Amino acid sequence: MLRQRRGRHRRRLRQQLPNPGSKRIKTRHSGCPLILRRPIRLQRPVHRSAGNPHDVSSYAGLKGRPNCADYAVSKAGISHLTACLAVEWGPLGLRINAIAPGYIETPMSSWMRSSSEVYDEYMARTPSRRLGAPEEIAASMVYLASDASSYVNGHTLVVDGGISLA
Repeated sequence: MLRQRRGRHRRRLRQQLPNPGSKRIKTRHSGCPLILRRPIRLQRPVHRSAGNPHDVSSYAGLKGRPNCADYAVSKAGISHLTACLAVEWGPLGLRINAIAPGYIETPMSSWMRSSSEVYDEYMARTPSRRLGAPEEIAASMVYLASDASSYVNGHTLVVDGGISLA
């Protein structure tokens, strides 16, 4: 199982419009293929069910949101890269999938706890009315790495408490 994680976004107006030359976008877009390319080299000769690398996208890459265009476009790129690589590498026995978490109780979401009003506002927009737990993301990764998902390829599994639907 290969998994990589990228995440951080800033809420400054200057960074709302993505700059194609942005170091963050370049890192996210060029870093993923470089890291995901590694299983191909490691899996020679490739057999059926040779591997299943997956990456972490975000619900922000699936739904337009304010104040995070650079982050959202990079995560949308990861989801699309996942689909493209699944088509390209599927015949080699590799399944490529991604996970798109919503708000998870991690240091990245600690800003939500800055005030009860902010937290309540976000929870009101989340159908599950809570933050996700890191263990729920880990369980999703285990599923994608397991034989239980052997026919899942090119999919971005959304684990977000329903916020991408709201």
